[in-house]
Amino acid sequence: MLAEVDKAFQSAMADPTVRYSAALCAGPSQLIGNPTMFQEASKNLLNNALMHGGDRLKHVRLIASVTSDKLVVEVQDDGTGIAPADFQNALGRFSQIGPSAGSGLGLPIAKAVDEDFGGTLHIKKTDALFSVVLVFPLSGVGLEPAAPS
Repeated sequence: MLAEVDKAFQSAMADPTVRYSAALCAGPSQLIGNPTMFQEASKNLLNNALMHGGDRLKHVRLIASVTSDKLVVEVQDDGTGIAPADFQNALGRFSQIGPSAGSGLGLPIAKAVDEDFGGTLHIKKTDALFSVVLVFPLSGVGLEPAAPS
Protein backbone atom coordinates (compact mmCIF):
# COMPACT_ATOMS: atom_id res chain seq x y z
CA MET A 1 0.00 0.00 0.00
CA LEU A 2 2.84 2.39 0.74
CA ALA A 3 4.34 1.61 -2.66
CA GLU A 4 1.07 2.82 -4.19
CA VAL A 5 1.18 6.00 -2.08
CA ASP A 6 4.82 6.51 -3.10
CA LYS A 7 4.06 6.06 -6.81
CA ALA A 8 1.04 8.40 -6.71
CA PHE A 9 2.97 11.06 -4.80
CA GLN A 10 5.89 10.88 -7.26
CA SER A 11 3.45 11.36 -10.14
CA ALA A 12 1.78 14.32 -8.43
CA MET A 13 5.01 16.18 -7.57
CA ALA A 14 4.75 19.37 -9.56
CA ASP A 15 7.43 21.51 -7.90
CA PRO A 16 10.80 20.88 -9.58
CA THR A 17 12.62 22.63 -6.71
CA VAL A 18 11.54 19.96 -4.20
CA ARG A 19 13.17 16.54 -4.32
CA TYR A 20 11.17 13.51 -3.19
CA SER A 21 12.58 10.15 -2.17
CA ALA A 22 11.34 7.02 -0.48
CA ALA A 23 12.97 4.21 1.48
CA LEU A 24 10.38 1.49 1.91
CA CYS A 25 11.09 -1.64 3.91
CA ALA A 26 11.64 -4.88 2.06
CA GLY A 27 9.80 -7.04 4.58
CA PRO A 28 6.04 -7.17 3.96
CA SER A 29 3.48 -6.54 6.66
CA GLN A 30 -0.22 -6.96 6.24
CA LEU A 31 -2.53 -4.22 7.42
CA ILE A 32 -5.63 -5.50 9.17
CA GLY A 33 -8.15 -2.72 8.89
CA ASN A 34 -9.22 -0.10 6.43
CA PRO A 35 -6.48 0.16 3.77
CA THR A 36 -7.97 3.35 2.37
CA MET A 37 -7.61 5.12 5.70
CA PHE A 38 -4.02 3.86 6.08
CA GLN A 39 -3.18 5.30 2.66
CA GLU A 40 -5.05 8.55 3.47
CA ALA A 41 -2.99 9.02 6.63
CA SER A 42 0.24 8.49 4.68
CA LYS A 43 -0.85 10.83 1.87
CA ASN A 44 -1.87 13.50 4.39
CA LEU A 45 1.61 13.51 5.88
CA LEU A 46 3.27 13.83 2.46
CA ASN A 47 0.88 16.55 1.31
CA ASN A 48 1.37 18.44 4.59
CA ALA A 49 5.13 18.41 4.04
CA LEU A 50 4.67 20.04 0.63
CA MET A 51 1.96 22.47 1.68
CA HIS A 52 3.55 23.65 4.91
CA GLY A 53 7.27 23.23 4.23
CA GLY A 54 7.71 26.87 3.34
CA ASP A 55 10.46 28.49 1.29
CA ARG A 56 13.20 26.34 2.87
CA LEU A 57 11.66 23.08 1.63
CA LYS A 58 14.00 21.21 -0.71
CA HIS A 59 13.44 17.53 0.18
CA VAL A 60 10.55 15.32 1.30
CA ARG A 61 11.18 11.69 2.22
CA LEU A 62 8.87 8.74 2.96
CA ILE A 63 10.48 6.05 5.12
CA ALA A 64 8.95 2.74 6.19
CA SER A 65 10.62 0.14 8.36
CA VAL A 66 9.55 -3.06 10.07
CA THR A 67 10.95 -4.41 13.32
CA SER A 68 9.91 -7.55 15.14
CA ASP A 69 6.99 -5.77 16.76
CA LYS A 70 6.11 -2.64 14.75
CA LEU A 71 5.73 -0.94 11.40
CA VAL A 72 7.09 2.61 11.38
CA VAL A 73 6.03 5.06 8.66
CA GLU A 74 7.84 8.39 8.73
CA VAL A 75 7.62 11.49 6.57
CA GLN A 76 10.61 13.80 6.86
CA ASP A 77 11.17 17.19 5.31
CA ASP A 78 13.76 19.91 5.55
CA GLY A 79 11.22 22.73 5.50
CA THR A 80 9.93 25.06 8.17
CA GLY A 81 8.23 22.43 10.31
CA ILE A 82 6.28 23.10 13.47
CA ALA A 83 7.83 24.50 16.64
CA PRO A 84 7.82 21.96 19.49
CA ALA A 85 5.62 24.29 21.54
CA ASP A 86 2.92 23.95 18.84
CA PHE A 87 2.99 20.13 18.44
CA GLN A 88 -0.14 19.52 20.53
CA ASN A 89 -2.07 22.35 18.84
CA ALA A 90 -1.18 20.94 15.40
CA LEU A 91 -2.92 17.66 16.33
CA GLY A 92 -6.24 19.39 17.10
CA ARG A 93 -9.04 19.25 14.54
CA PHE A 94 -9.24 22.38 12.36
CA SER A 95 -6.13 23.68 14.10
CA GLN A 96 -3.76 25.85 12.11
CA ILE A 97 -0.27 26.91 13.12
CA GLY A 98 -0.15 30.24 11.35
CA PRO A 99 -1.85 31.22 8.09
CA SER A 100 -2.38 28.27 5.79
CA ALA A 101 -4.33 27.04 2.80
CA GLY A 102 -5.00 23.73 4.59
CA SER A 103 -8.10 22.69 6.51
CA GLY A 104 -6.32 21.77 9.73
CA LEU A 105 -7.34 18.12 9.40
CA GLY A 106 -4.26 16.41 7.93
CA LEU A 107 -2.43 15.61 11.18
CA PRO A 108 -5.59 14.90 13.20
CA ILE A 109 -6.77 12.41 10.56
CA ALA A 110 -3.36 10.71 10.49
CA LYS A 111 -3.38 10.51 14.31
CA ALA A 112 -6.92 9.10 14.43
CA VAL A 113 -6.13 6.46 11.80
CA ASP A 114 -2.95 5.45 13.61
CA GLU A 115 -4.79 5.18 16.92
CA ASP A 116 -7.53 3.08 15.29
CA PHE A 117 -4.80 0.53 14.56
CA GLY A 118 -3.45 0.69 18.10
CA GLY A 119 -0.55 2.90 17.12
CA THR A 120 0.92 6.24 18.06
CA LEU A 121 1.88 9.40 16.19
CA HIS A 122 5.06 11.29 17.07
CA ILE A 123 6.25 14.68 15.86
CA LYS A 124 9.98 15.45 15.88
CA LYS A 125 11.94 18.57 14.96
CA THR A 126 15.66 19.12 14.77
CA ASP A 127 17.57 22.02 13.26
CA ALA A 128 17.67 20.22 9.90
CA LEU A 129 14.53 18.04 9.76
CA PHE A 130 10.87 17.93 10.65
CA SER A 131 9.30 14.47 10.95
CA VAL A 132 5.92 12.95 11.58
CA VAL A 133 6.13 9.30 12.58
CA LEU A 134 3.28 6.77 12.61
CA VAL A 135 4.02 3.64 14.66
CA PHE A 136 1.78 0.60 14.15
CA PRO A 137 2.17 -2.41 16.46
CA LEU A 138 2.61 -5.73 14.68
CA SER A 139 1.44 -7.76 17.63
CA GLY A 140 -1.95 -6.61 18.79
CA VAL A 141 -4.56 -4.37 17.25
CA GLY A 142 -4.32 -3.39 13.61
CA LEU A 143 -1.36 -5.12 12.02
CA GLU A 144 0.16 -8.55 11.80
CA PRO A 145 3.12 -9.90 9.87
CA ALA A 146 2.29 -11.12 6.38
CA ALA A 147 2.38 -14.86 5.74
CA PRO A 148 5.51 -15.99 3.89
CA SER A 149 5.02 -16.36 0.14
